[in-house]
Amino acid sequence: MQSTEKSVIEKALLSLSKVPEVTIFFWVIKILCTTVGETASDFLNVNLRLGLVGTSIVTGIILLVALVFQFRAKPYIPGIYCAGGARRFIG
Repeated sequence: MQSTEKSVIEKALLSLSKVPEVTIFFWVIKILCTTVGETASDFLNVNLRLGLVGTSIVTGIILLVALVFQFRAKPYIPGIYCAGGARRFIG
């Protein structure tokens, strides 16, 4: 295979991926999302008095909505990907 063919194939495969590259920024964002998610679930559970079941239902609905948008998007769109990914840390 020639180098130009190989680079075209590599570019095509990269454009099909909806998963971002895992770097140090990924881990920083993951830690921040986990912290915010724990705080959000505590807020729903304690301050809004939804309880564990109510909190699970609310965050489950948010997850389903985020995943619908994520699966309908053809290319990788950071905002949509992060909305689905960040929601997974809540609850």
